[in-house]
Amino acid sequence: LADQADAQITSAWLKWDAENRTKFRGQNVDGYEPAAQEWWTKAAGEFGKDLSPRARALASRSLVRKQGTALANVTQFVGSERERFFDESAEAKINTTIEFGVTTGDVAGAANQVRGAVAEIGARKGWNTEMTQAETTKRLSTLHLTHIEKLVDTDADTALAYYQAAKERGEILPAAQPRFERALKEGTDNQFAAKSAAEWAALPLDEQLKNAGGIEDPERRKKTITEIKNNHALVKDGDRKREEHAAGQALQ
Repeated sequence: LADQADAQITSAWLKWDAENRTKFRGQNVDGYEPAAQEWWTKAAGEFGKDLSPRARALASRSLVRKQGTALANVTQFVGSERERFFDESAEAKINTTIEFGVTTGDVAGAANQVRGAVAEIGARKGWNTEMTQAETTKRLSTLHLTHIEKLVDTDADTALAYYQAAKERGEILPAAQPRFERALKEGTDNQFAAKSAAEWAALPLDEQLKNAGGIEDPERRKKTITEIKNNHALVKDGDRKREEHAAGQALQ
């Protein structure tokens, strides 16, 4: 009978535990341990109440062992779940801070908030100064890259200056620098090509192409020639459409 009571307790606990772990996740995790303690307190009175004193004593010893093991597992789960919840919350906070800062243009304010959020993570996890600094640089690097990717299409020169300043402050991960620099090179080349083509637009096409051919940087030269040819094609197409319209009007 004592073995039967032991089996019943084990089965009932496993069932309760499986059902309730999902209920006490995330921000509700702190309620799990008290609930488990309450379950075992009730179990002590409910299971084995019909046993003989000797069988009840045997079941009680088994109950104490199982309770200790079960509650130790609960404590471990609560600790890991609390850490997971804090990590996910911190991640979401940092990501939304970066998104808000880039969207509104308050990148400096976002950077300060990111530093504060990482400092909180470091304090919670017991990081040393080097670990906290490494994580801060990683997060700021993401912020800067996101801002630069948005800025480079409209103002590549400003984006380049922003990048250089952030790099000098040590806020760009070395591994990420090639990605930054490729995006900036392409952006500044595009901006240069558009500006040069616009400045030379009044010249004859052969003179525009001659000027572009003298550009030393091969990528800039190629982009500028393409821009000039595209602009010229648009002008020719516009002239053709005006001529066709004028001819149509004359026939009316």
